[in-house]
Formats: sequence, C-alpha cells, structure tokens
Amino acid sequence: MENQAFIDSLMREIIQPGVDNLMNSRYFTELRVGTLSKKRLAGFAMQHYLSNHAINKGLAFCMVKNASNPPAYHQFVELFVEESSHPALMKRFGQAMGLSDEDFENEIMIFECVAHTAAIIRGMFLGTAAESRTRHAEPTSFDAIPTAAKGRRRSGARWPRRCARRCECPRPFGVRT
Repeated sequence: MENQAFIDSLMREIIQPGVDNLMNSRYFTELRVGTLSKKRLAGFAMQHYLSNHAINKGLAFCMVKNASNPPAYHQFVELFVEESSHPALMKRFGQAMGLSDEDFENEIMIFECVAHTAAIIRGMFLGTAAESRTRHAEPTSFDAIPTAAKGRRRSGARWPRRCARRCECPRPFGVRT
C-alpha cells in the first residue's frame, strides 16, 4: 500500500501539475480552440526537427560510448530505434505545409528548445540509465532548469521570443509568453 501512496503523491504533486502547465500553454490553448496559425505549426515542425536530430546524434554517440556495456548499449539502441524516424517525420510535416529543405537548413533552435534538448542529452551522457530514459520520454524536462535560467541571459535581458525567422514558434514545456 505504501507504494500506491507514493505513486498517488507522484501523480498529484509532479505529473498532473506538469500536464496542466503544458496543456494550459499558449500553444495547446490555441490548438484546442482552433486558432493555432500555420506559421506557428511551421515553427514547431522546424524546432522539433532540429531537436530530434540533435537527440539522435546524442543517442548514436552513447551507443558507441557504451559498446562494451551491453545493458547500456541496448538501452540506447532501443531509444535510437524509437527516435530515428522523428526528424524525417517533422520534415515531411513541414514540407506538407509549404516549408522547403532550405527552411530547415537555415533554422536555428530557440532558447527553450536548446534548453530542453540539452537536458535530454545531459541525461544521456551523465545521468543514470533510469534518468536517461525518463528525461527522454518526459516532455516537461525544461521545468528542471532553474527558474533564473528560464528566458533570461546572464545580463538579465530576455531571450528572444521568436526564432531567427520571426515565426510564432510554440512556447513548449510550460514556458509562458
């Protein structure tokens, strides 16, 4: 029974607030009411493509790094197999909306996507096997970054709200605009 109490506490104190925060973000609110613009969806496709591409590189590196450790190696192989098609999927999605290969090549990651991707890759390189698996699967890992780092440079100036293309990229992982 004490395990169930722990699970209930975890769901109530961590999981559900994270889901609520994500679902109440501007991106999902606009998606729900049907006002999400094509420009923002295009921004999502490009940001997701770049993030997934970087994650796959990290997974490939971890497979090589752990070649002599079969349990770790197989974990990274499994994750790579699950994720390997995601960049191409996002690229096809963006191209179906009118984006070109050049759009994807010239795009740079916005701060929130860099932070999220870095947290995932950090978990791969330095975390435990469980942490690596959880961080990769959990869409709210950006929330693990200290509040002072969210959206602010060391100088105190705000990070840009849009990517270099000035599109309306989604504010992922509960970041408010």
